[in-house]
Amino acid sequence: MKSNLLIKCILSQFIIVTFLFLIIGSSWALSLPVTIKIDSLQTYLVPDVNDVSSIPLPPPSDIADDSPAIDLSLYNINPGDSIRLERLGDFRLNAGLPEFDGMIGVFSSSNSISGIPSPIVTPLDPNRVGGALEAGVDFVTEPTQWFLNPTDISEDFLIGGNFTNFNGNVWAHDEITITVPTAAQYLFVAAFDNRYLDNSDDDFDDGGVGSGGGDFAVRISMASEPIPEPATIALLGIGLAGLAGVGARRKWKKKVLDNS
Repeated sequence: MKSNLLIKCILSQFIIVTFLFLIIGSSWALSLPVTIKIDSLQTYLVPDVNDVSSIPLPPPSDIADDSPAIDLSLYNINPGDSIRLERLGDFRLNAGLPEFDGMIGVFSSSNSISGIPSPIVTPLDPNRVGGALEAGVDFVTEPTQWFLNPTDISEDFLIGGNFTNFNGNVWAHDEITITVPTAAQYLFVAAFDNRYLDNSDDDFDDGGVGSGGGDFAVRISMASEPIPEPATIALLGIGLAGLAGVGARRKWKKKVLDNS
């Protein structure tokens, strides 16, 4: 009898400990909200390049680094989640212009951006993000400054900014609440511009964004609590059943002792 009680006790404790480990494990992802600095010299759009077929010689090229992909899984963000993206800070389109705050983004199933062939003799394909996924309201990006190459990706959206777009649309919001699309694993975020080479972000009062200077950043937070996965709900039920089993065992043991 005592051995059976011991086995039941060990089993109940094992179920509870396993359940707690699984719950704790689900929180090991980086916590939200998180603030990520955005380099105004990086983009997922097509930058301008020297057209070697142009005569006379073309204007200077626009050299822009590729935007790094934000891995959603690091923050336990899953398709179907409703998240809030906030535009923070601003940057300068060039040294002689006022500060500007346009920020764009696009979800993707891939973390890669296609390169730009060199030399360039044909118009560039603007869809550099091969795994781009539709989300939010499409924001139409303007052509490149020098050669008017198309840049628009139909799946991208405006995160925040206060300006009048080249097509006459007025934008005035600093955040967006958006649902993560199916198959989304990554988020690309970039400054909105038609030439990146002369951008700068020299604001050092960055509110904790980073020690490297600049205050242009995106803050990501949950807009609503994520719905637990079926497996998690099942494990919760197992854990509660284990707790109930321990309680019932204690009551039964007390009753046996009282009657003895």
